Amino acid sequence: MRVVYCVYGKRKYVLQMEGSIASLRQFHPEAKIEIHTTPDWAPRLAHLGADIRLIDTLTPRDSAWHDPMMKAAAIRAACGSDLLYLDNDTYICGPLQSAWDMLEKFDYMGVHAPIYDQREFLGYPAPDDLPRPPDAFTEWNSGVLFLSGRQTTTDLIEYWQSLLSRGYEGGSDQWLLRVALWQGAGRSHVLPPIYNCRLPLRPSVYGQIRVLHAEHPNLAQVAKALNADLGPRQIRRRDGEWTYALAHKKQSRPAM
Repeated sequence: MRVVYCVYGKRKYVLQMEGSIASLRQFHPEAKIEIHTTPDWAPRLAHLGADIRLIDTLTPRDSAWHDPMMKAAAIRAACGSDLLYLDNDTYICGPLQSAWDMLEKFDYMGVHAPIYDQREFLGYPAPDDLPRPPDAFTEWNSGVLFLSGRQTTTDLIEYWQSLLSRGYEGGSDQWLLRVALWQGAGRSHVLPPIYNCRLPLRPSVYGQIRVLHAEHPNLAQVAKALNADLGPRQIRRRDGEWTYALAHKKQSRPAM
């Protein structure tokens, strides 16, 4: 399994990535880890035992979001063989092999974003020069992406990069990934929410959560609590900002 990260900027992002890598190695000690970073950060990542790749053709832009061009550049540079891209604020709490093996059949896989049209949600107008996917074709959260090494995947990422380079306002990178997916020629598959469990949006899940995704001071503790019960459940905030609890879904008997 080949896993790709992109890190730059604030120290907290590196700390998040270190936690993500440690959690990944608990389940996949054989994983080959590739970190794409800026020249100033590269010397400080040697202790992670990863393959360090430089992004030296871009200067990260200051923004309330991460610079989406940096993420896309890292993913594009990694294209050519199968990869799993992970955001730094992810925590692996279950095996990923089942999804990884599906790259033999599918070109790219991800999980639906809880907000299906981020650009619209944030109040930005739709550009006139882009195709408009229907409401039924929802965004993927771009923090967990399983990508094959096929040319169709490279084409998708290159098109996504080209859209990002146009400098459209609003919605970070996901709404433009949605456009690229709508136009893409590859075979895609949507994974269940357990593969990208976005804590702040109180998802409903069933089974073992494999990837938690949130800025949180103790994702290991959260993972233990949320996977203590594998039945149908909803994740809710409790007792302040950082604590999460389960709300069980009632199961009705089938009609006789």
